[in-house]
Amino acid sequence: MGDTSLTKLSGIFSLLSAACIIGAIAIGIASGGQGPQAMDFGDPALLARLHADKNAILLVSLALIGPALGLGAGLGWYALLRGQRAYALLGILLWYLGMIFIVWQDALELVLVTHLPARYAAADATGQAALLAAGGLLGDAIALFTLLGDLISFFGLLLVGVALWEKAGRWRWLGAVGILSAVAISLGLVVPALAPLRLLGFILFMVWMIAMGIAMLRWRPDAAG
Repeated sequence: MGDTSLTKLSGIFSLLSAACIIGAIAIGIASGGQGPQAMDFGDPALLARLHADKNAILLVSLALIGPALGLGAGLGWYALLRGQRAYALLGILLWYLGMIFIVWQDALELVLVTHLPARYAAADATGQAALLAAGGLLGDAIALFTLLGDLISFFGLLLVGVALWEKAGRWRWLGAVGILSAVAISLGLVVPALAPLRLLGFILFMVWMIAMGIAMLRWRPDAAG
């Protein structure tokens, strides 16, 4: 029996990543939001709400920690799929490429949520106008990072899901959930009318991350399937 320390560690990262993102979604919904969504940092009403919301920093912190832990989860996918077609490896590489943009986006969002609302509340009219302009510009950068990160990483997840589907057996349903989550998240991002699909996609993705975490903890290299 070969060494399974990598897959076990990746399984732990997968479960912890899912827990953080589920926490962020729950806090966002409890605060009156609808789950993962872009924030317009050039909107004075949003800055006032963030300044009054004691859970805002916790939410964006969890939103950053979750993807950062997800970087460790992807390493175990290679052990599971290295005998599959070459596009499985491409999917893992695209996942990591996209996650670079996602982590940058979440880190920038955390900085803005931590500092911008308080500085806006304390500034005079001239200072507030300048902060709104800067916030709007940085918000556009976050939106771009979100678009690039999600489309690239979840296209990678789509390829990983197809590779899992081809393994058949108990892996097939994992592949199906991964494919559905990737499609729903991407469609909800690029088609405004389908925006509610984004939350559904994230929920499916959390189910997939938890199931993959358990599968990696239990995986053995000499196991069938």
